[in-house]
Amino acid sequence: MSSPVFGTEISVLEGTAVTLVCSYLWDRKLETCWGRTCGTFQCTDPIEEDQSKYEVNAGDRTVNLTILNLKPADSVSYCCRVHVPGWFNDLKQSYSLRVVKACGRDLLYGVDFRGNNIEYQPLKTENASRCRQECTNKDNCQFFTFVGEKADIIDNRNKCLLMASTGKITVQPLEHATSGYSLRHCNDKVTYSTKKYNLVLEMKNWTESQVYCRQHYTNLSIIHTEQDWKEVQSTLSHFNGGVWIGLHRDKPNPDEMWRWSDGEDFMFFNWKTGYGGQNNHDCTISYSSQWMTVGCTAEYQYMCQRVQPGNGTAEKMYELMPEPKTQQDAETDCKKINGRELASICNQKEQEAFDEVTTGNTWIGLEKNDKLWKWSNGEPFHQWKNNTGDGNCTAGLRQKMDTKRLL
Repeated sequence: MSSPVFGTEISVLEGTAVTLVCSYLWDRKLETCWGRTCGTFQCTDPIEEDQSKYEVNAGDRTVNLTILNLKPADSVSYCCRVHVPGWFNDLKQSYSLRVVKACGRDLLYGVDFRGNNIEYQPLKTENASRCRQECTNKDNCQFFTFVGEKADIIDNRNKCLLMASTGKITVQPLEHATSGYSLRHCNDKVTYSTKKYNLVLEMKNWTESQVYCRQHYTNLSIIHTEQDWKEVQSTLSHFNGGVWIGLHRDKPNPDEMWRWSDGEDFMFFNWKTGYGGQNNHDCTISYSSQWMTVGCTAEYQYMCQRVQPGNGTAEKMYELMPEPKTQQDAETDCKKINGRELASICNQKEQEAFDEVTTGNTWIGLEKNDKLWKWSNGEPFHQWKNNTGDGNCTAGLRQKMDTKRLL
């Protein structure tokens, strides 16, 4: 393949069309196919060209699949297989497709969006989140790609490309690129796809496990929410032992950041200064997209949340309560309605949804308990066996993290 990327995860907007790029570096045209999975020796469940739904366009060392009028049912895996002469030489490129409604908050790592640039030149930005803000602020921007500082494309390093299209997005893998959508159509909601976990009873090291899962599934297990953790526990209910998960860091160094396989931080903490320990306060407010610790008896407006399960999705919704209360009273008031809790903010897209419905000092459910910061609703999971970890890869052992198969 022209890019050594497996299991590229992308989110696409319902009702639009997407072209998935499959290319190979070879001096002659090769036999190719698209299927739901690639299988061991041939495409499994091959896609037949249907002008009303699928278009397969073969060119010079490329064969691209266009999916029209995207529906939630199209949220499956798609795999391109290039038949290379010789045993076990076939090349594979897989995409895990997720169809979302008008609001797509996901940052898509290792993904390059192609479209018509709306700016004469790419913008210079600090990161992908800032690039998304630039796109959101422009009425004619629909989606973007941010190229990181380690990219091979030297002229475009740390550059933000703002784009629009007439309804079709072309997608291809690109190392050190991050893509996403404008947030103009978002409103206090974050939607997650329900994850499915598979236990693979093979002994491998972490790197081998990562490669295996990206080739045969989507990724090593990624656990962002309390519901994800419950699904993992359910999958391991009859298993006694350790399994690899997708949490890792580059070096076994206490100063090195732990990250999930999709690039997100292990824990999202958004303190204005320090690590929540700049004073002796035990409760937290959010103000101007940052968190500050304050005394729990102070009175502020507060944010409640509820998580609504759907068909293959879960949606977190925020609701601002403007009446000032203490932190404990705010927590109690949120719980008066079944399924409602004082708000948690577990990643950047939740922070952005939170900020869309509030200004000023607002209670959130982050509180100190036994010298540890925890969300009052138990989200996300915090079953960390020790404070730092002494390796650079992680495995889940029941309700802790330890070592050796893969999930």
